[in-house]
Amino acid sequence: MDASVDFPRYGFVLSSDGYLRSVQPSWVQLTGYARESVLGQHWRDYLAPAEQHQLREQWSRWQASQDPDFEADALYRLCDGSLLSVHLTLRRQGDQIWGYLTPQPQVQQQGRYIQQLEARLDALFRTGSQTIVILDLNHHILDFNQTALETSNLRFHREMKRGECFTNYVQPDRMEDFYESFQQVLQGRHVFKERIIYAADRQGYTYEMTYTPVYDAQGRIDAVCFSMVNVEHQRQIQLLLNHEQSFVTSILNATNALMVVIDRQGQIVRFNKACERITGYSSDEIRDAILWEALVATEDRERVRQLYQQINPQSQINNVQYRLKDRNGNSHFISWSLNVMPGLHEDGLYIVSTGIDVTDRLRAERALQESEAMLRQAQKMEAVGQFAGGIAHDFNNMLTAIMGYGQLLEQSVNTGEDREYLDEILRMCLKARELTRQLLMFSRKAPAESRPINVTQVIAQMKGLIRQLLQDKIQLKMDLDPSPGWILANALNLEQVMMNLVVNARDAMNGAGVLTLAIHRKHLKQEHHHEMFGRFPIGDYVCLSVTDSGCGMTDEIRRSIFDPFFTTKERGKGTGLGLAVVYRIVHEFGGWVDVLSQPGQGSTFEINFPILAEPPALKDPECKLVLYKLGKDVQHLIRSSLLDFACELHSTTDSDQLLTLFEQGNCPKLLITPLNAPRGNGTALLRSRYPQLKVLYLAGDSQEEMALLDQLGMNEDVLLSPFSPQQLRIRIQRMLNG
Repeated sequence: MDASVDFPRYGFVLSSDGYLRSVQPSWVQLTGYARESVLGQHWRDYLAPAEQHQLREQWSRWQASQDPDFEADALYRLCDGSLLSVHLTLRRQGDQIWGYLTPQPQVQQQGRYIQQLEARLDALFRTGSQTIVILDLNHHILDFNQTALETSNLRFHREMKRGECFTNYVQPDRMEDFYESFQQVLQGRHVFKERIIYAADRQGYTYEMTYTPVYDAQGRIDAVCFSMVNVEHQRQIQLLLNHEQSFVTSILNATNALMVVIDRQGQIVRFNKACERITGYSSDEIRDAILWEALVATEDRERVRQLYQQINPQSQINNVQYRLKDRNGNSHFISWSLNVMPGLHEDGLYIVSTGIDVTDRLRAERALQESEAMLRQAQKMEAVGQFAGGIAHDFNNMLTAIMGYGQLLEQSVNTGEDREYLDEILRMCLKARELTRQLLMFSRKAPAESRPINVTQVIAQMKGLIRQLLQDKIQLKMDLDPSPGWILANALNLEQVMMNLVVNARDAMNGAGVLTLAIHRKHLKQEHHHEMFGRFPIGDYVCLSVTDSGCGMTDEIRRSIFDPFFTTKERGKGTGLGLAVVYRIVHEFGGWVDVLSQPGQGSTFEINFPILAEPPALKDPECKLVLYKLGKDVQHLIRSSLLDFACELHSTTDSDQLLTLFEQGNCPKLLITPLNAPRGNGTALLRSRYPQLKVLYLAGDSQEEMALLDQLGMNEDVLLSPFSPQQLRIRIQRMLNG
């Protein structure tokens, strides 16, 4: 039925003798009378004439009695003169009477509803599969349904009867539990318990038992409803489901494959142990999180989101790769297979992702590719080096003859057009000599002698030479860490690397721009792979960077810059060996070069060398060098240029002190002095006493000094000013090595 359980009643209030004191708005709406016109009127005045006489006597008897309620059916006269059949209810409350009118159609509707409700309750009570017994407050049976009767016959072999004590159907070992539950119900609680009841064959069955209070009209508990349902079958099914779930979970957690189950919104609903091991997150931590927001690497996130949102029930996707990030932020390459699984609801779908960690495989493949690239580069460099070395040696011999004859001609040709041609020939010979020098350095097979050096000291000494290489419109900036760490290398080779990079940067800026040299310590947090230089472990490195504001380069050019004879300069302006030499030197000393460049945005060459774990230990110098009669500026230049030389430097301007240095033992091997110093002030005496002493003279280009060159003997050499630290070091090494 659509009828409501609660029916509207139209109320009014009477005085103790039956006159209207007030009426509710609903009464006014029902009868049509105005509120002011009815107050003070007797309630019987609104009944039909025939009803007034009949109800007068009934009203008088009720007035004389002590009954609280008065009920009667009557015809009520409405404002428009029509009659309405109503049920009248009056109830005493102090010195006034509360009255209600209920139209008879609603009363009849309420009666039908109550009858149907009682029929439904009786059907549920009698025919349900649940055992239901109604007990009074003394545990006696008031009523029971058919299921309770059948249960008593099956369990106790007796007919359940109304009026008997319900304890006859309670197991002795459950009696205390029954009384305790009953007392809780009498306190207004609902009690739910699960218990095992044994049948006559001692077979135990699981039942769910419920004790519920039953209230009377005054809200007092006047009965207890006991219900019981056999859940053994459901329990067995649940145990089976739990077993199957545990079995499936064990399989998922035992496999090494990653398994992630998400819903259509991307929320994670399952996350196996393999996923926990690789990500560092537990299943409880990650459940309900969005897969691509919580676990997928940032660079793959949008692609993965679109992939999962485009999956339909017919989709089956294999070999999809994207990266998972773990709790520490590390990325793992995973190869996934995606399948769609129906959910519990018809419109519910789950996406099952099964993955295999291919990080190690990809790393091995990348390492193999790098090894192959490095091998090809080494083979190419070796082949070109052998070829270039052979040509350079032969060409150098021919070049020596050409320069020799040219210098002889220079003595006989003083002026004129022929002298200009001769000067151009000699100038080109000097360029050719520089080319052969680079070819010989490039083709050198024996590794250069290396020792601990401070990169900052080497580069700082080259500042003047670098400034000379640059044009006036090129600004030089230097940001050198004074203590970046010691590396194992050769200072001369490092200077060659710097010279080659500076020249390239100068040419790239076309005469104007900013050149920045920087040295700093760099820490690798993870292993670095370089396709041409190999792998480099986690640790500290010295980074020497050369940055220009020039034209930059494309990726295609950047991949070829270390190839021998590759150049982007105009024909005749570049040999293509500068960066090939840089590659060989840096690779020889265990470093690598990163090149960062974009067309029109300049270039940065970052040369990285591993830092020595411990600073070099101080050792006794291998030789003594003496600076004699040199100015302070020249002394400072020489000392700065020889910081990494294993030599002991002494300086003096006094001839007696000079002789004393040689008489103290550990005789000096080299004397550095000006060429224009008086020849008889101690130098000649030293030469006579120590014929193995080597003397390096520093000279300018004056005619007096040039005239002295012919007087040089064995173990004597001259270095013309101005000279670079590199030239000084090379000359000293040659003299010391004989």
